[in-house]
Amino acid sequence: MPHTTRRRFFGIGFGALAVAVPVESRPNDIYLRRLADEWLMLEGEIARIVRVSGRRWGCDPEDGPLASRCAAREARQTAIARAMIATPADTAAGMDAKFRIFGYIHAPPFADETTPLYDRLAVAAADES
Repeated sequence: MPHTTRRRFFGIGFGALAVAVPVESRPNDIYLRRLADEWLMLEGEIARIVRVSGRRWGCDPEDGPLASRCAAREARQTAIARAMIATPADTAAGMDAKFRIFGYIHAPPFADETTPLYDRLAVAAADES
């Protein structure tokens, strides 16, 4: 019988051991991941405002009736980026959250519109690695 138990244990494989021992997230990493998720959610809302403004009024979102909503979301994104720069990452997961936003900003649709703020975000993540 002990042989069967042993076989079951090794039959599970090392994948189960990896699942059983997850990398523990630290408070700053959880906070950074939550900020990155909120930033991406706001980006989706801004994209929706852009589509609606173009379709309904044929104008840029900054010039149409949704200008105040768009400006509020962009201001919140800027505040999130500043908070991410100021918050040190505890582990690689926190640095990954910072690089996730930096990578999204430097994707082809936004590559010409990058600002020094998001470059500082990447520098902060690189300094912590």
